[in-house]
Parts: sequence; C-alpha cells; structure tokens
Amino acid sequence: MIARLPGLNFASAVFRPKYGVLLQASCCRADSGRKAGQETGRFMAESVMRFGAGQELYQKQRDFALNLAAFLNQYKHYGTFLALLEAGSAMNGATSDLLAAIEDYPPQQWSILLPEPENLEEVAPYLISLEAPVWRSGGAPLTGFADWLFANRDFVRLGVFFVSHAPFLQIKAFWQRFSHARFSDAKTAYFRFYNPRFFHSLIKNLGKKEYQTISSLLEMIIYFDYFNPRQLHIYRFYPQGYKKEQYDLEKENSEALVRSLFPELPA
Repeated sequence: MIARLPGLNFASAVFRPKYGVLLQASCCRADSGRKAGQETGRFMAESVMRFGAGQELYQKQRDFALNLAAFLNQYKHYGTFLALLEAGSAMNGATSDLLAAIEDYPPQQWSILLPEPENLEEVAPYLISLEAPVWRSGGAPLTGFADWLFANRDFVRLGVFFVSHAPFLQIKAFWQRFSHARFSDAKTAYFRFYNPRFFHSLIKNLGKKEYQTISSLLEMIIYFDYFNPRQLHIYRFYPQGYKKEQYDLEKENSEALVRSLFPELPA
C-alpha cells in the first residue's frame, strides 16, 4: 500500500472499487457493475487521448517492441518479455479489447488486483507474458496475444514492459503491493501505477529496499513517456544497483538500440 507521491496528480491516478469510477472532482459516482466499468473505461480513454502518436512514431515504437521480442526469443537466457497492461485503457464501449484479446489468444496472465472485486475485469491491470510458445513453428518471436498488442497503434499507453528471469508469480506479487493507495480518511483505492502517466512518479520515488527487490526480480523496466511518447525510458538493474536511460526513438535505429541494451552480446 502506498501513500502520496511527489508530483503526482493523485486524483486521476486512483479509483475506488465501490464506485467503479476514477476519483476526480469533476467525476460523478456511477452505479456499480457493468455500467461502472463502462464509465471507468470512457474516462480512462479520454484521459489518454493526447497520448496518441502519428503513424511514423507508432512505427518506431512498434519496431522497437518487435525487435526486443525477437531478440529475447532468440537469446532466451537474457530473460522473458513481460507486460503489465491496463484493460481499462483499451475500452470499446462497455468491454475491453485487451481482455477480449486475452480470451482469444490466451497468454500466461494474472490480474494484480488483490482482492479482485467483482465487475472490474474489464478495467483491471494484467501481468502478461509475451514469451513465444516453444511449439510455434517458423521461429516466430511472438504469441498471438503479442501479435495483437503490437498491431495496436496505442499499445504504448496500455502499460509498462519488463525483462525478467524471475518466476511469473513472484513478479506479480511484487507489483501487487503497489496496487492500493491510502487516503487520510483511512479508506483505500486502487492505484493505477501501471499506467505510463503515473508509472514515472512511482519508479522515481521508490526507496533503496524496493530497488533492491526489483534488482532480484527484473533485468529491465521499459516504458514510453506519457507526455512525450517519442521518449523511451529504460531502467537496467544489476546486483550492484541500476542504471536509468532515456532514448529518443526518432533518432534511434530500433535493432541497434536493442542490441546496445545487451553489450555482452558477441558482435
């Protein structure tokens, strides 16, 4: 459970399951159930409209993701490609396209909401493995779900990405601890830290203990800047610490950038 973070627009970063809508001064408390999920999704969609990118920038974003997926499929000892994605950021009417894709192309996945309330499946965050199944022929680097994800022009606004050797459930348990926010009235709400708009505030304010735990679980954290989607943020973790890097995708070659993230790779 977390308290307030410096520089965070806290009202737009949380929602209370009792009402199923985001907590903002201009937001009315909707009915619970499917209607509430629809209202939450609409508000989430409106809050990220300006996060969209032009076709050329989207292609740069997609090329980077595809190159990283292909690299990790070829060199599996570097880790597994994972994503923590918000279903509510992919709403289509009353349902989430992301949840529909999970059902159509079942990857290894788990919601990190705990306890998981009823009627929030369509807006919940899901930890998802993007690892290619060993039975897929032709050396294709992606699962069916990842094919869908990276074909989505707005995939960068759906969440954050990781590279990890750790067991899936250990990673899920770690991120679950940040899923609740505490208010002065002792009530709690769900914190949307996995949304790129808010993840930057979380990661830059973690303490030494949290960074040490992340270093034991993850090799990399990757996310696209909410306010400047051409900017890519990467945290690389080592036993002795971590390194934060930023890249301008319009100035980078995606394949070369991916290879530079693994300098021990033979030329």
